Order: sequence, then C-alpha cells, then structure tokens
Amino acid sequence: METEARILLVDDEEAILHMVKTVLTKEGFSNIDTCTRANQALRFMEERTYDLLILDVMLPDKSGFEFNCLCFSAKTRIGSLPRNKYMITSGRMSTACASDISW
Repeated sequence: METEARILLVDDEEAILHMVKTVLTKEGFSNIDTCTRANQALRFMEERTYDLLILDVMLPDKSGFEFNCLCFSAKTRIGSLPRNKYMITSGRMSTACASDISW
C-alpha cells in the first residue's frame, strides 16, 4: 500500500541514505527526497513541505542540532512549517548529548 507522506532523508553517508530509502520504499513510501548536506536540506524545505525529516546529527556543513534551530527560526520560511516531524539519528550520539536537545 503506497502512502502520500513526503519524507526528507539527510545523511552524509550515501550507503545509509540508500538503506533507509530502500526500507521506506518497501513499506510503501514513495515521496522520498535525499541529500547529504544541511544546506541542501534547507533548500529542499524551502521548496516543499515534508511530513517527516530523518536527520543525521553529524553533517559536514552543520550539526543536526544547528539545522534544527534554523528550521524553527522565525527568519526562515521553514519556521512556518510546524507540522514537520523530526527523527534525529547518529551512530555516535551519547545519552547525555541527546538530553541536551531543546525543541
């Protein structure tokens, strides 16, 4: 069963992007965009509305936390999209680091 949800995957590792996109596709999601940099993701989010953002914490140009702050900044169009749901991922994130996230 195909779903209309639009998903943005942001990770600097192409293999992870491919794996997550493959799993989501098998689960019926077809509107999936991928990018490897936070700045690319910002451009995507200025052009489209996403239902889910799956975001790596450790990106080359900005951390996932910095990106999150930009998304909710009143200075950007993205800040007007409160319906977005976020999933932040990392292979190296500690529990202490995760508890410092402020939404």
